Amino acid sequence: PAETLEEGTKEFYSLTGGAAVPPKYAFGFTASRWGWGNRTYIQETLEHFRTGNFPIDAFIVDFEWYSNTSDYDLPADGYDWFNDFGWHNETFPDPVQQLVQYKEDYHVRFAGIRKPRYGNSDVLKFAKSKGWILPQGEPAGDAPGPPDQPPGYYAQGRQVNYSNPEARAWYAEHMAHYTTEGVDFWWNDEGETDFYTFHWWNVAQQDAMRSVDPSRRFYTLNRAFTPGTARIGAAYWTGDVNPTWTDLLGTPGMMLNWGLAGAPFVTCDIGGFTNQTNAQLLTRWYQVGIFLPLMRVHSTETATPHWPWLWGPEPEAAMRGALELRYRLLPYHYSLAHHQYETGSLWMRPMVMDYGSDAKAAQLTTQWMDGDLLVAPVLYKDNHKSIYLPNGTWYEFNTTNTMVGPQTITGQAGLGEVPVYVRAGGVVAVAPVIQYSDALPGGPLEIQVYAGADGSFTLVEDDGETTAYEQGATRHVRFAYNDSAKELTWSVQGAANGPVTVEVFFTLFAGGKRVSSPPAPVGTGGSLRLQPEEILVV
Repeated sequence: PAETLEEGTKEFYSLTGGAAVPPKYAFGFTASRWGWGNRTYIQETLEHFRTGNFPIDAFIVDFEWYSNTSDYDLPADGYDWFNDFGWHNETFPDPVQQLVQYKEDYHVRFAGIRKPRYGNSDVLKFAKSKGWILPQGEPAGDAPGPPDQPPGYYAQGRQVNYSNPEARAWYAEHMAHYTTEGVDFWWNDEGETDFYTFHWWNVAQQDAMRSVDPSRRFYTLNRAFTPGTARIGAAYWTGDVNPTWTDLLGTPGMMLNWGLAGAPFVTCDIGGFTNQTNAQLLTRWYQVGIFLPLMRVHSTETATPHWPWLWGPEPEAAMRGALELRYRLLPYHYSLAHHQYETGSLWMRPMVMDYGSDAKAAQLTTQWMDGDLLVAPVLYKDNHKSIYLPNGTWYEFNTTNTMVGPQTITGQAGLGEVPVYVRAGGVVAVAPVIQYSDALPGGPLEIQVYAGADGSFTLVEDDGETTAYEQGATRHVRFAYNDSAKELTWSVQGAANGPVTVEVFFTLFAGGKRVSSPPAPVGTGGSLRLQPEEILVV
């Protein structure tokens, strides 16, 4: 057995395959809902995100992107009018032009929902003649299915067996046109029909994409996983959670456990999916989302969409603040994801991985480590906050306030407060406020250093879109902080296609003061030295 949880996890990922790095836009914010009514609604919603300065990078549309109805009540033989591989003329009457416009005018990417089954009667007849349909349906507990199907399952007789190479090839052939037409990624739902359905389904979708664009980075969101699918480019969300404080409380632990089990890129239905949420719960869930590997809202068709401007002025401001912080940390998170790919070390990880000898820290699932950040968001309706700081000196993020652990901090948190701490020696890359990931670098990059120990951080940049990073097309800027000299030095290795950081400035938190240097060019390397009384650029 491994001596530490980190060592064991790294060995596990070396067995299943390292997690591919999603495209850069996936590290921003994704807006999803069931119920995008028509083209006008899509346009107005994207416009509101932009004019309201709510950062966003992608949107996901449910059934309505390709169908005028869900397929839940279809019989086992399907219907002749159902189109499995088309577009719905209410939401996407001109899909190619629309998706070009959405990318050019709003800088957003698009995904549609996919189910692992067919609904068209001719397609089903053909697939059944080939033996490509699973005998079982999608598990649904004790829920009654359609009249022609047994209880506890639905869509029986329509589920594709993606483990069949011919079935995958036919599916990929019929999916490829979507890549040509502008679809960026897929949202894969209800693939629990067989243990390996999600794996082989993703392989088929990857084949479809690469038949059109071989170098594009593959990315999907999936409701379940088997270890190893992350190496393909599959990410995951935690299913149809309820809009309750109980489900919010359970979200961090589920994310952390999934990472240990082979799924490091996890998000959830922020705000809860199954029913109507409320402003306070949604705001707190947004704040958790800042520090999930991926950040995405989702809601059912009868609920108020989880857009920030629909919930009152104070929640709106707090949710905008959450989105802005998410985007300020985007270079940090993207670099940590590359480090995870390169080393197998989890970027988002449970406290026990860093503080295994601390019995109190080892039991916590309501706070976690995000690189050098200790994240402890508010998860309770009464706005109670509780943060356990292990041994050592800790700073409140982005402030000069320090605490010495071990200690537990409790109290009441205002709606806009998100408890985050940085251990002494922490080095955090912070971007300017931007509205979408392609706006990076957006200006000089701030390198925040929290004094009290030496520290380091490596900024990783690439083109954000292709698989060229797998062949080494990355730029690594390694920042090293020497605490005794109060000096930050950096060196540069490699090169990347696309925009990269050209200037940095050094912010030092030390001795109750915050001091920042002027911007300095990154070049091929350099250094900046700071004292509370003076600034030296070397």
